Parts: sequence; structure tokens; C-alpha cells
Amino acid sequence: MKKQLSLIALFILISNFKAYPQQFNVGFKVDIIKDVNIEPIQSYSKGTSLFPFPAFFLKVGVLFFDNLELQLEGGSQIGDRFAGVEAAALIKYRASYNIFPFITYLNHQNQGHEGVGTGTLSNTYNFFGLGAELKVSKLFSADLAYYVPVGRKVFDYSLEPDKTVYNSQVGSLVRLGFIFSFYP
Repeated sequence: MKKQLSLIALFILISNFKAYPQQFNVGFKVDIIKDVNIEPIQSYSKGTSLFPFPAFFLKVGVLFFDNLELQLEGGSQIGDRFAGVEAAALIKYRASYNIFPFITYLNHQNQGHEGVGTGTLSNTYNFFGLGAELKVSKLFSADLAYYVPVGRKVFDYSLEPDKTVYNSQVGSLVRLGFIFSFYP
């Protein structure tokens, strides 16, 4: 009897639910990284900041309820030290006709290169971010996001002649993205 009542309640809930059509979009995105902050672990060593090459993504977005969008991205960050495969998920909310603030998660698989006495480690870095997207037209938009690392990890190392090892770790990240969307 409880099973039948549960099914009836589920049927009533589904029948009263107003289905909104989802709108899909696909496209590509180019992120220009403003700054990757590499922070020293030792207090006596100087910090460095990298300016890597752009990141290229393929993206898929689904618009729910005309004001909430889920966007998934996958691509690659090219460059020398901070380079590798990346995946991201964004949840956007339509604040106005063309402004979408969002929260995001980014996973970066750093490829690194190790040398004799100095090098960049192959590591996975996770970031949470906040940002906003400005839709210029239906096909083009731009976004700006600020990322903070989750669980800081060692980024590179340097073995000095006196056998002292200096380490640094990944810090915050700022990205400016240019998005091209197509609606099938």
C-alpha cells in the first residue's frame, strides 16, 4: 500500500511540474590567463608569477528555466611550465538580460618538466572560482573569473649548489575568456 501511495504522489508531482524547454549550445572558448601566482613555500625565497599561453576549450552549455545555465568545458592549457589538460564546470545565473555571474570548478593536470636540479612537477591542481559572463550577442560572450586553489600543492623545485631545496606552490589564478556559442 505504501508503494502505491508513493507512486501516486510521484505521479501527482510530475503532472503538476511545468516542463521548461532546455536550450543547448555548443562552441569553443579561448582563455587568456592574466596571472598564475606561484607562491614560495619558504619565507626567505622570492615569489614568481607566470604568464602562460592561452587555454583552448570545447564547451557544452544547457540553459534551464531561462535563468540557470550549466556549462561543461574540456581542453588544454598550452605553454611551458603551467601546461596540461583541463576540465571545468560552471553554474551560471542570469542576473540581467546579458550578465551571468557564475561559480566554477577547474581541474588542471599539469604536465610539468623535470630537469637536473630544477623543474616543474607533474601534479593535479583543483581550483574553485567566481566570475561573471557578459553576453555581447547570442554567438559571442566574454567572461572574467578569479580562481583560488583547493589544497595547495607543490609546483616546482630548485636544488641549489649548497644542497638547499626551494619549493613553490600554485596560488590564485585570473582568467579572461572569449566564448563562441552555437545553438543547434
